[in-house]
Amino acid sequence: MHLPRFSRSFAALNRSALLAVIAAWLVGFAPLHAAPAMPELAKPMSGALPYSKAVETKWPEPVAEPDNSRLSPNFQRFLSWFGGEFNNYEQVWQQLQDAQKTATGVPSDPFEASHLLIAPVKPALFETLGNPRWFYVKQSHGSDLQRIKRQRLFRFSENAQGVIRLEAFALTDAEKFKMLEISPRLAEKMLLSDLKALPGCELSFRYSEAAKRYEANGAASSCQGKSKTAKTLLIQDQWQVAETGIHYARTLRDEKTKAQLGSASDRALLNHRRVRYFTAWVAISRSGKNGPTTGKFSYRGDIVIHSEGQRQPLYLDDGKRSGYTIELAQLTYQNTETPILKLTLIEDASGVSDTYIWADTEVKRLGMNLKWVQIGLTVKAKSPSYGYKDLPELKQPTR
Repeated sequence: MHLPRFSRSFAALNRSALLAVIAAWLVGFAPLHAAPAMPELAKPMSGALPYSKAVETKWPEPVAEPDNSRLSPNFQRFLSWFGGEFNNYEQVWQQLQDAQKTATGVPSDPFEASHLLIAPVKPALFETLGNPRWFYVKQSHGSDLQRIKRQRLFRFSENAQGVIRLEAFALTDAEKFKMLEISPRLAEKMLLSDLKALPGCELSFRYSEAAKRYEANGAASSCQGKSKTAKTLLIQDQWQVAETGIHYARTLRDEKTKAQLGSASDRALLNHRRVRYFTAWVAISRSGKNGPTTGKFSYRGDIVIHSEGQRQPLYLDDGKRSGYTIELAQLTYQNTETPILKLTLIEDASGVSDTYIWADTEVKRLGMNLKWVQIGLTVKAKSPSYGYKDLPELKQPTR
């Protein structure tokens, strides 16, 4: 068995990190020593995501979610699987790994980096008989929630045969509702003029016992939309909803020629995995990596990061950049096909990983101790699939 080459930081890992490294070696992982070049979703972002400030700011108290206890077990299961945040980071990452084996080293037809945020809302004006349930759906580019691609309101209902019907609505003022997930009371004040029905775009979800998921395929020609040049397009959506994630694809055709638009990857299923959010604290020596570790440390306990390739730059407690970023990613290593959760410390100047540890994907705590920097992650106890609600009051850690 090939013995992995561990970095110089190996000796400084604390006991839990050491056990994680040994466990990974025993099953044959081939660790990476450099963070691979990534598209936009993996670059250190200019500041934290909106939700990473949630621990410092008093967000409006969220509206209680609808009581689903009287719905059928089938409908309850669907609703519990559909809500959450989802990201296709590993799909993008895997394509990059495969491309490195080619002559160009880059994907010829890269997948779109996509993040889905799906939050239950209660638009009181539109509640009708039949126990409908509403979701706010926001698709963003990668993990940057501020780069919004599409916003919709989905209305779900179930018939006597257990078929779950989706009706989609566009928002006439998308800017007004772009943070609806943290201001759910806006939904209670919605007017008919705030929504635009999308006739012909309805979908019917049926549960597949063999695949253990709900599936829906749109009709080939009933759903229409407009391109940026006002050309009429035929839209065909495909959804697969499972407990672990959501796969979604959209095919566009020219109304007149019926020709498919875009490349193969534009029409491919985007494999969004359900994210898990962690809260984190970081202690960094003010003397830096090569300074004495007995001096003063900067402590911050206000970090929120999810498991699907999100990067968060590390700031000192005085607001200055530390020069390092952490990345948390669930990946599958090639020689074992075993999924792992990998925590990486990346040097901003070089873009290279300084060190990393990995553990089981279901781990609830993860830690790294390199003496000059110490990091502790804990999965959110409540609503781990949402980065904006049920955040605990994070205390500054003590040495």
